[in-house]
Amino acid sequence: MVRPLPKGAWDAQVHVFGGPYPLSPQRAYDPPPNSDFDAMVAMHRQFGFDHGVVVQAAAQGFETRYVADVLRRVPHYAGVILMNDRITDRELADLHAAGVRGGRFVFLPGYEVKPDFSTVKRALPRLRELGWFVKIFATASDWVGLKPYLDDVDFPIMIDHLGYIDPSAGMEQPAMKIILEFLKRDNWWMMLSCGDRISKVADWSDVAPYAQAFIKAAPDRVVWGSDWPHVAHGGHEPSNESVFNLLFSYTQDDKQLEKIFALNPPRFFKR
Repeated sequence: MVRPLPKGAWDAQVHVFGGPYPLSPQRAYDPPPNSDFDAMVAMHRQFGFDHGVVVQAAAQGFETRYVADVLRRVPHYAGVILMNDRITDRELADLHAAGVRGGRFVFLPGYEVKPDFSTVKRALPRLRELGWFVKIFATASDWVGLKPYLDDVDFPIMIDHLGYIDPSAGMEQPAMKIILEFLKRDNWWMMLSCGDRISKVADWSDVAPYAQAFIKAAPDRVVWGSDWPHVAHGGHEPSNESVFNLLFSYTQDDKQLEKIFALNPPRFFKR
């Protein structure tokens, strides 16, 4: 059983599939069944979320129209699209009007949407001018190379999925040092999601010390996302309940949980 969520709770990342727009033929995974708009709304009602953030998934390639269409159906949600050099200023303006507020970069190997570091550098001024935030989905091995490109970012930036650190590499791994240094800055945030994907042990307990370190470093700048519908698990998707309960292994403090679910997210995802 999942404990009740505070009023005004946000799910800081969901993907929504289906609809009229095809998946990318170069995708690295197929989404699980029952991952369309209606299923997302039903999941949020079941667990008590009042708000959500619809994030363009790598399997959707650079097709942004579906995110915009979803946001028009849930105008109290925010959106995030995959950013690239080819997107036009007109498209960005239309996406802003629909409720998109962030540009995401996915550095996972094997994904067609993986940018080079210079792409990120070129995109930063455009995102800043829009008043959007940056969302970085990088692996532990990426952070050393990325750091020089992100050091001077002075507007909001979200680290996806616990920085995709390697829980078997210890607290002294370079990625941890870089991320903790970034989290000393007021514009850097962490999403406490995807521990189930980066864990190296069956009960996922090895990720808790890292999540706790991030909470301690920036208690007012951490959020949580379900990452529903739990893609890229090779057909062995975890239950929603188990993913929720992993967060509660990071902290049982009611005041901190209220920050994570209800108080911190609207400060970051404001529309």
